[in-house]
Amino acid sequence: MKPFEISSIQDLKLYRGKRLVLDIPHLELKTGAVTILSGPNGSGKTTLLKILAGLIEADEGVFKSNSREISCAAAPKEFSGLHLYMHQVAYMFSGTVVDNLSFGLRQRRYAKDIIDSKIEKILKWASLNHLADREAKTLSTGEQHQVALARARILDPCLLLLDETTAHMDKSARIRTYQLIKDLQNDGVTMLFATHEEESQHELNGVKLGIADGKLL
Repeated sequence: MKPFEISSIQDLKLYRGKRLVLDIPHLELKTGAVTILSGPNGSGKTTLLKILAGLIEADEGVFKSNSREISCAAAPKEFSGLHLYMHQVAYMFSGTVVDNLSFGLRQRRYAKDIIDSKIEKILKWASLNHLADREAKTLSTGEQHQVALARARILDPCLLLLDETTAHMDKSARIRTYQLIKDLQNDGVTMLFATHEEESQHELNGVKLGIADGKLL
Protein backbone atom coordinates (compact mmCIF):
# COMPACT_ATOMS: atom_id res chain seq x y z
CA MET A 1 0.00 0.00 0.00
CA LYS A 2 1.22 3.51 -0.84
CA PRO A 3 2.42 5.52 2.21
CA PHE A 4 -0.31 7.71 3.68
CA GLU A 5 0.27 11.29 2.44
CA ILE A 6 -1.78 13.47 4.75
CA SER A 7 -3.71 16.31 3.13
CA SER A 8 -6.10 17.38 5.88
CA ILE A 9 -7.19 16.92 9.48
CA GLN A 10 -10.81 16.90 10.58
CA ASP A 11 -12.25 17.42 14.09
CA LEU A 12 -8.99 16.84 15.96
CA LYS A 13 -9.32 16.94 19.74
CA LEU A 14 -7.04 16.12 22.64
CA TYR A 15 -8.00 16.19 26.31
CA ARG A 16 -5.89 16.35 29.45
CA GLY A 17 -8.28 14.99 32.03
CA LYS A 18 -11.48 16.92 31.37
CA ARG A 19 -9.66 19.90 29.86
CA LEU A 20 -9.72 20.28 26.08
CA VAL A 21 -6.15 21.27 25.17
CA LEU A 22 -6.31 20.93 21.38
CA ASP A 23 -9.39 21.60 19.26
CA ILE A 24 -8.84 21.82 15.49
CA PRO A 25 -11.98 21.43 13.35
CA HIS A 26 -10.04 21.54 10.07
CA LEU A 27 -6.46 21.90 8.88
CA GLU A 28 -5.19 21.60 5.30
CA LEU A 29 -1.60 20.54 4.61
CA LYS A 30 -0.59 21.27 1.04
CA THR A 31 1.66 18.57 -0.40
CA GLY A 32 5.17 19.79 -1.15
CA ALA A 33 4.67 23.08 0.70
CA VAL A 34 5.67 24.61 4.02
CA THR A 35 2.88 25.41 6.46
CA ILE A 36 4.09 27.89 9.07
CA LEU A 37 2.34 27.56 12.41
CA SER A 38 2.99 30.49 14.74
CA GLY A 39 1.99 30.95 18.32
CA PRO A 40 3.36 31.59 21.81
CA ASN A 41 4.80 28.93 24.07
CA GLY A 42 2.00 26.74 25.43
CA SER A 43 -0.33 27.44 22.51
CA GLY A 44 -0.47 23.82 21.32
CA LYS A 45 2.14 23.85 18.55
CA THR A 46 4.28 21.03 19.91
CA THR A 47 1.26 18.94 20.86
CA LEU A 48 -0.09 19.15 17.30
CA LEU A 49 3.28 18.24 15.80
CA LYS A 50 3.66 15.26 18.11
CA ILE A 51 0.20 13.98 17.16
CA LEU A 52 1.15 14.23 13.50
CA ALA A 53 4.41 12.41 14.23
CA GLY A 54 2.52 9.57 15.90
CA LEU A 55 4.10 10.30 19.27
CA ILE A 56 0.78 11.27 20.91
CA GLU A 57 -2.59 9.71 20.18
CA ALA A 58 -5.44 12.19 19.84
CA ASP A 59 -8.78 11.45 21.49
CA GLU A 60 -10.83 12.35 18.42
CA GLY A 61 -10.17 13.15 14.80
CA VAL A 62 -9.74 11.87 11.27
CA PHE A 63 -6.70 12.24 9.03
CA LYS A 64 -7.35 12.34 5.29
CA SER A 65 -5.28 11.88 2.17
CA ASN A 66 -6.42 12.15 -1.42
CA SER A 67 -7.43 8.48 -1.47
CA ARG A 68 -8.28 7.36 2.06
CA GLU A 69 -8.65 8.33 5.69
CA ILE A 70 -7.50 6.94 9.02
CA SER A 71 -8.71 7.37 12.57
CA CYS A 72 -6.80 8.98 15.41
CA ALA A 73 -6.40 5.53 16.98
CA ALA A 74 -4.70 4.16 13.87
CA ALA A 75 -2.56 7.26 13.26
CA PRO A 76 0.46 6.51 15.51
CA LYS A 77 1.23 3.23 13.77
CA GLU A 78 0.49 4.70 10.33
CA PHE A 79 2.68 7.78 10.83
CA SER A 80 5.65 6.07 12.48
CA GLY A 81 8.77 6.41 10.36
CA LEU A 82 6.98 8.45 7.69
CA HIS A 83 6.25 11.63 9.63
CA LEU A 84 9.48 12.81 11.25
CA TYR A 85 9.51 15.18 14.24
CA MET A 86 12.43 17.51 14.91
CA HIS A 87 12.59 19.21 18.31
CA GLN A 88 14.10 22.64 18.81
CA VAL A 89 17.01 20.91 20.57
CA ALA A 90 18.44 18.63 17.89
CA TYR A 91 19.10 15.14 19.27
CA MET A 92 22.39 13.61 18.20
CA PHE A 93 23.17 9.91 18.52
CA SER A 94 26.59 8.89 19.80
CA GLY A 95 29.20 8.72 17.07
CA THR A 96 30.17 10.78 14.06
CA VAL A 97 28.04 12.79 11.68
CA VAL A 98 28.20 9.86 9.24
CA ASP A 99 27.04 7.51 12.01
CA ASN A 100 24.05 9.78 12.60
CA LEU A 101 23.18 10.03 8.94
CA SER A 102 23.35 6.27 8.49
CA PHE A 103 21.36 5.40 11.62
CA GLY A 104 17.89 5.34 10.09
CA LEU A 105 19.10 3.62 6.94
CA ARG A 106 20.74 0.87 8.99
CA GLN A 107 17.53 0.46 10.98
CA ARG A 108 15.72 -0.06 7.70
CA ARG A 109 18.36 -2.60 6.66
CA TYR A 110 19.63 -0.87 3.55
CA ALA A 111 22.66 -2.47 1.92
CA LYS A 112 26.00 -0.85 2.74
CA ASP A 113 26.64 0.35 -0.81
CA ILE A 114 23.26 2.08 -0.91
CA ILE A 115 23.90 3.67 2.50
CA ASP A 116 27.30 4.94 1.36
CA SER A 117 25.78 6.40 -1.82
CA LYS A 118 22.95 8.13 0.02
CA ILE A 119 25.33 9.58 2.62
CA GLU A 120 27.66 10.92 -0.07
CA LYS A 121 24.75 12.72 -1.72
CA ILE A 122 23.27 14.09 1.51
CA LEU A 123 26.63 15.38 2.76
CA LYS A 124 27.00 17.31 -0.46
CA TRP A 125 23.41 18.58 -0.32
CA ALA A 126 23.82 19.90 3.22
CA SER A 127 27.45 21.06 2.74
CA LEU A 128 28.53 18.85 5.63
CA ASN A 129 31.49 17.04 4.06
CA HIS A 130 33.94 18.87 6.30
CA LEU A 131 32.08 17.59 9.39
CA ALA A 132 31.58 13.98 8.25
CA ASP A 133 34.02 12.45 10.76
CA ARG A 134 33.34 14.83 13.64
CA GLU A 135 31.62 13.60 16.79
CA ALA A 136 28.07 14.83 16.32
CA LYS A 137 27.55 15.80 19.96
CA THR A 138 30.51 18.23 19.80
CA LEU A 139 28.99 20.31 16.99
CA SER A 140 27.48 23.74 17.42
CA THR A 141 23.70 24.16 17.75
CA GLY A 142 23.40 25.25 14.13
CA GLU A 143 25.55 22.40 12.86
CA GLN A 144 23.55 19.83 14.83
CA HIS A 145 20.30 21.11 13.33
CA GLN A 146 21.80 20.87 9.86
CA VAL A 147 22.82 17.28 10.57
CA ALA A 148 19.32 16.57 11.92
CA LEU A 149 17.73 18.00 8.77
CA ALA A 150 20.04 15.90 6.59
CA ARG A 151 19.31 12.82 8.72
CA ALA A 152 15.60 13.39 8.18
CA ARG A 153 15.91 14.15 4.47
CA ILE A 154 17.86 10.96 3.79
CA LEU A 155 14.82 8.94 4.94
CA ASP A 156 12.45 10.59 2.42
CA PRO A 157 9.71 11.51 4.93
CA CYS A 158 6.14 12.06 3.79
CA LEU A 159 5.89 14.88 6.33
CA LEU A 160 8.63 16.76 8.18
CA LEU A 161 7.60 18.40 11.45
CA LEU A 162 9.90 21.22 12.56
CA ASP A 163 9.44 22.45 16.13
CA GLU A 164 11.13 25.82 16.72
CA THR A 165 14.05 24.58 14.63
CA THR A 166 15.84 27.94 14.40
CA ALA A 167 15.51 28.82 18.09
CA HIS A 168 18.77 29.49 19.97
CA MET A 169 20.84 29.78 16.76
CA ASP A 170 23.11 32.64 15.79
CA LYS A 171 22.27 34.59 12.64
CA SER A 172 24.57 32.71 10.26
CA ALA A 173 23.25 29.33 11.43
CA ARG A 174 19.66 30.51 11.00
CA ILE A 175 20.34 31.70 7.46
CA ARG A 176 21.90 28.36 6.53
CA THR A 177 19.03 26.43 8.14
CA TYR A 178 16.41 28.49 6.31
CA GLN A 179 18.21 27.70 3.05
CA LEU A 180 18.12 23.96 3.77
CA ILE A 181 14.40 24.20 4.53
CA LYS A 182 13.85 26.04 1.24
CA ASP A 183 15.85 23.33 -0.54
CA LEU A 184 13.61 20.69 1.04
CA GLN A 185 10.57 22.59 -0.14
CA ASN A 186 12.01 22.76 -3.66
CA ASP A 187 12.49 18.99 -3.47
CA GLY A 188 8.80 18.57 -2.71
CA VAL A 189 9.01 17.71 0.99
CA THR A 190 5.81 18.58 2.86
CA MET A 191 6.62 20.45 6.08
CA LEU A 192 4.88 21.92 9.10
CA PHE A 193 7.11 24.51 10.76
CA ALA A 194 6.11 25.63 14.26
CA THR A 195 7.59 28.88 15.51
CA HIS A 196 7.06 31.86 17.77
CA GLU A 197 9.62 33.99 15.91
CA GLU A 198 8.62 36.74 13.48
CA GLU A 199 11.80 36.17 11.49
CA SER A 200 10.85 32.63 10.52
CA GLN A 201 7.51 33.81 9.19
CA HIS A 202 9.25 36.35 6.95
CA GLU A 203 12.10 34.10 5.78
CA LEU A 204 9.96 31.15 4.66
CA ASN A 205 7.30 31.14 1.97
CA GLY A 206 4.23 29.10 2.70
CA VAL A 207 0.77 29.02 4.20
CA LYS A 208 0.79 30.96 7.48
CA LEU A 209 -1.44 29.92 10.36
CA GLY A 210 -1.75 31.07 13.95
CA ILE A 211 -2.56 29.02 17.03
CA ALA A 212 -3.52 29.99 20.57
CA ASP A 213 -5.00 28.00 23.44
CA GLY A 214 -5.08 24.90 21.25
CA LYS A 215 -7.17 26.50 18.49
CA LEU A 216 -6.23 27.75 15.05
CA LEU A 217 -6.77 31.48 14.56
